[in-house]
Amino acid sequence: MTALLVLPLGCGKGEDERLRSELAEARMELGALAEENARLRTQCDQLADRVEELKIAYEQLRLQEERLNHWARRLADRFGPSLWYVGPDDKPLPLHSVAKATPTKLVALLNARFAAEGLPKVILVGVENGVARVRIDNETQLTQSMGSAGATGFIQSVTYTLCSLVDIRAVDFDFKEGDHAVPGRYTR
Repeated sequence: MTALLVLPLGCGKGEDERLRSELAEARMELGALAEENARLRTQCDQLADRVEELKIAYEQLRLQEERLNHWARRLADRFGPSLWYVGPDDKPLPLHSVAKATPTKLVALLNARFAAEGLPKVILVGVENGVARVRIDNETQLTQSMGSAGATGFIQSVTYTLCSLVDIRAVDFDFKEGDHAVPGRYTR
């Protein structure tokens, strides 16, 4: 006689319910992930739009800065050789034109102005190939005592004043670097 064995195929009722429950949970997670993905895509699209807006705004500001710099250069050139000094907005302004100006004459005018305010003196070392070389008689005062804004204004005053001469394009400052000022070549 032949015995026939019947093997159960598939899952039992408990296993079937467990798998259905896991499938339902997976579908819910998938739905939540799809919602999160849609939300993130919307945010990415909004950020991309914002980046484009910022690029346009940056380009407009760059063009405006370019126009202002051009205007400032033309103004400075038209004013001619002059004594420049930092104004109320911490920007150098021409105080007055100087007839028959020379680097020595301009430095003397600056030093008179600086002395009246208790600031260090500028020492003109020389002018060569369009570059004026200067030292500072009290570099510690410049680099340690005047603050960053004061030191910047001082350097700008010297640079703008000497660069107002047609033959000078830059000023080399020679002093020991400190907390508020760095030596080097400066231009208008």
